[in-house]
Amino acid sequence: MDDRLATPAYQVNSFIIGQHRIEPGELCLEDGLIAFTSEGDRLVFRAPLPEVRASFPKVIFPAIPIPFFGVAIKLTIRGSTYLLSFVRVRYEREGSWSNSRSSWFFSWEDFEPARAAVRQWRAALGQPTTVTLRKRCLECGAETAAAAQVCVQCGAPVAQQRPT
Repeated sequence: MDDRLATPAYQVNSFIIGQHRIEPGELCLEDGLIAFTSEGDRLVFRAPLPEVRASFPKVIFPAIPIPFFGVAIKLTIRGSTYLLSFVRVRYEREGSWSNSRSSWFFSWEDFEPARAAVRQWRAALGQPTTVTLRKRCLECGAETAAAAQVCVQCGAPVAQQRPT
């Protein structure tokens, strides 16, 4: 794998219940730092990889109330949470503020590249691309991958771990 991973991504900001703002940009991992820079070269966040907690949640796009899996990443960094979609979504409003009509647009062709981006990010962040059994250490309670021989936190042998 290259030492740099950069992917177009779209930050989903909820600022009013039921309304969203989508900010296009680039999610990048390089030299142990993960960063998101918006389209206008505004740095939204940059953090060392050990400070980042990542999950891959379902996303419900405003235009279609159906949950989609495998198209987004949720990053928590120093107490702040960022939801980034890898599906290109556009928002358009017609008319004046008081008498406007708005619409969300995306292309179904963008879903497979989005799922490929999620697989790349899972691999880059050391997360399984498929579901695997995890274990919890009986000594310290830390969660670890089932394939681990010892607890990564306290070093207890695998025999002292139980499935979660």
